[in-house]
Amino acid sequence: MTHSERDQVERLDHYWDESPRGAAEYPHDLDPALVDTVRQLRALHRPPAIDPAFQRRLEEQFFDAPAAPAPWPGSWRRYRSDPAALPTLNGHVPSHASNPPHATPTRRGWRPVPLAAAAALALALIGSLLVLRFASPPRDARILDAAHAPAVETFVDAVVENPGAEWTPLAVERWTFQPGVAALTIPALTGPQWIVAEGSGLVVSIGGAEQDLATGAGLVVPPGQGLVMRNTGPGPSSALRGVAVARYVFEEYDRSVITRQTALDTQAHEALPPGSSRVIFERLTLLAGTTLLLEPATGQDWLDIASGRLGVTLLGKGLPLNWQSGREREIAADESLPALVPGTKVTLRNVGDDPLVLLRLRVMPTAGGAGAIP
Repeated sequence: MTHSERDQVERLDHYWDESPRGAAEYPHDLDPALVDTVRQLRALHRPPAIDPAFQRRLEEQFFDAPAAPAPWPGSWRRYRSDPAALPTLNGHVPSHASNPPHATPTRRGWRPVPLAAAAALALALIGSLLVLRFASPPRDARILDAAHAPAVETFVDAVVENPGAEWTPLAVERWTFQPGVAALTIPALTGPQWIVAEGSGLVVSIGGAEQDLATGAGLVVPPGQGLVMRNTGPGPSSALRGVAVARYVFEEYDRSVITRQTALDTQAHEALPPGSSRVIFERLTLLAGTTLLLEPATGQDWLDIASGRLGVTLLGKGLPLNWQSGREREIAADESLPALVPGTKVTLRNVGDDPLVLLRLRVMPTAGGAGAIP
């Protein structure tokens, strides 16, 4: 039970005790439906009369009270002439026809209470708690609801070759093209690169062979191949480009109609190991309330926020500075995720109301590739 729920239960309990005395004012901090329910329970609370002999025996047993003679109810012939003398639910005749006055249930000290009255009080209290559970508005319903399955769009899943003997810096960029004849020209590189179309109208030329790149489609450009890309559509379009290069590359393009920005930024070491590696580049979309559990981090698993609000929980040892195992932290869209020690378990959660969109890049060295972060 949360602190706010506990406070509301205590206020409701206080109002239950004070309302019969007429001293309780209208509790404006309680749900009006709960107040009406308490009043209805009070109106219905009429405990049946108890057989005096039965009550005397209970007092002798539990409170060690002296026994007092009690009148035995009349014969069954009396019931035919006096309907008010009908027996109660326990099979005995009450001492008088009307319900006797009863004490208000209270928690202020213990005293002998008729068994039926105690049972009625217990049922009333249980009923009030049930009303509180079902009538009060749910807390954090958005977070407690069952999570939807995240949408995963895999753009690139391929084996690439890094011919260099050292780890090669890796970057993911977003290139935006206005419509027109302007083109982006990238010379042949010593490392691999890949292209993913985010919009329509993109035409890619590799080694002089042109091909249209549909939205969401990706392709790998091997080392030693030049690349030309342009937008033939009627409106703006964009493409994601991953590239592993160890030296500065001079791309040719018109900066008035073509722009570049970093698409995946992280505090982790972004690099491609020597030899063969499997590269998986994908986009994850988590609706509000969705939680995603990632497999233990390998140290070459990078994430960045494209849009939305992300809550991250790390579980393990050797966590980054200012991180506590098992405690969630919200990462803003302009923040980069920290480097993760191999073996760290990661939980991602959409803590906002809008969809959370993430870009994820995984690099997994094959049997012949390097297997550790430099």
